[in-house]
Amino acid sequence: MFVDEIKEKLKLEDGNLPFVCTLLGSGNIVVSGVKNVILTTQNEVKIKVKKGILRVVGEGLWVVQMGGGDMFLKGDISCVEIQKI
Repeated sequence: MFVDEIKEKLKLEDGNLPFVCTLLGSGNIVVSGVKNVILTTQNEVKIKVKKGILRVVGEGLWVVQMGGGDMFLKGDISCVEIQKI
């Protein structure tokens, strides 16, 4: 991914970027920094990331691929929210 470029442009230090969530249109999402998957249904996916939970809501959601701390989701995405813990 292009994380190094993002950190450089936004002047972020390594500790300030616990995960990266990239929305590609309204039907694809890539999450880097995945620690664990909490919930997967066709309408909701909850992903544990460092310092929080990333919640994706939509219709027809499915995990295309997951591994190495990355997750690729597909579906009609209507909402992405971060729940800090």
